[in-house]
Amino acid sequence: MNNDLIDHHLVDLLRIPTAHRTQTDITEAINRIGAAAELDMAPMGELQQEQNKLAAIVEFLAAELNMDTYDISLRLHERGYHSTSPLCLRIHEGGPGWCPDDWFRQNSRKGAQGSTPH
Repeated sequence: MNNDLIDHHLVDLLRIPTAHRTQTDITEAINRIGAAAELDMAPMGELQQEQNKLAAIVEFLAAELNMDTYDISLRLHERGYHSTSPLCLRIHEGGPGWCPDDWFRQNSRKGAQGSTPH
């Protein structure tokens, strides 16, 4: 990883006045920074893009609601007898020791009885 080159590309981007910065300028800077950082810059697939959007929305909501923890999962599978919801969002005002996976395991068994998270 070349930190000097990363800094150089960041400064170059910041030197472009905000009003004149284009998406192309930003994309090129990100690609140059990624190359200098030796990141795998393979383009995200459509599903990854949707999951990232979902994560950003939930992160925003958790911050707006002053919640301590949140969890996002997107499960894709063929519909069948034991299928679960393909999308699960949990935002919880949890205290010490609270584990969202424990809550989900406990309450997913109750799903047939109509249990919903609060």
